[in-house]
Amino acid sequence: MSTKRIFSILIKCFGILLFIIILNKIDVSSLFKLLNKDIIAPLLITIALLIVSYLFKALRWNLLCKAYDIDISIVFSFRVFLVGTFLGFTTPGRMGELFRAYYLKEQGHSLSKSVFSVVLDRLIDLCFLMVFVIISIVFLELKYGIINQVFKIDSYLPLIILTIGVAGLIAGWFFIKNMSWFLEFKEKLKEYRHAFLSLDLNNADKLLLIIYTLIGLFIGYGLFYYLAVCLNINIGFFDILACAFFVSMIQLLPISILGIGTRDITLIYFFNLNSIGAEWAVLLSAVLLIANVGATIPGMFVFIAHKAKYTNIIDKGSKTE
Repeated sequence: MSTKRIFSILIKCFGILLFIIILNKIDVSSLFKLLNKDIIAPLLITIALLIVSYLFKALRWNLLCKAYDIDISIVFSFRVFLVGTFLGFTTPGRMGELFRAYYLKEQGHSLSKSVFSVVLDRLIDLCFLMVFVIISIVFLELKYGIINQVFKIDSYLPLIILTIGVAGLIAGWFFIKNMSWFLEFKEKLKEYRHAFLSLDLNNADKLLLIIYTLIGLFIGYGLFYYLAVCLNINIGFFDILACAFFVSMIQLLPISILGIGTRDITLIYFFNLNSIGAEWAVLLSAVLLIANVGATIPGMFVFIAHKAKYTNIIDKGSKTE
């Protein structure tokens, strides 16, 4: 195992350590009292709706592929997207995204266009997320004065500062570490520039991209509020929505496994603004994790059905990476 991979694993253990510290600060036994069997039906509904949101994301990716003259069916796009999502949850690195690109390559399509279809698909999500995060910051600052509120959460202040500090160090390390990658990327810039310029989207397609993205976002982030209501957590719709955007942003940092620990501390902070106990935050975080893992089950079944073929593609992708 390479030093880079070992370091990556150790960094992600930070989230687990953070989660253990959080568990030591709350009444764990009360979590089971707060949870009841009535959550099972909402959980299943959430899983089903998450899969529906994946369909809209697959539709968007299919549109991008066709804009790059990669002619694939919607069913094919959805199937590959589901497998990519499953791999994104169960394998390290960016294997979920890489799988989609290398699967297209195996079908005889240009690697640069295949990669860029996936990169652009991901960038669209990130751009929309950043816009909503900025809006959320303005909303929360106007309503709560979040900058001042950070220093009023005495019991969790060290954890919050530690999380921000580690996140900053990791971001800095990756920036410095990837400078060599950036130099290599410049050599390939002409190829990727050509791939980007070859993107052929008319106004109707651009509108569809926005619609598919917004529907996927509405379903995915709306489920935050839905589960909170089902758990009898008394929090406003816009508050939980802003919280959901921040959780997604924090989970982009490579300092946890499946968002364990980092998602919890983020929810604890925002719940504290509404005078809601940390136990509720941890409970919602656990239910969200179960729902997201559950939504990858269809992808797992598709992967198992074509295991030999897909494993070969993953191996090739890993070697290329």
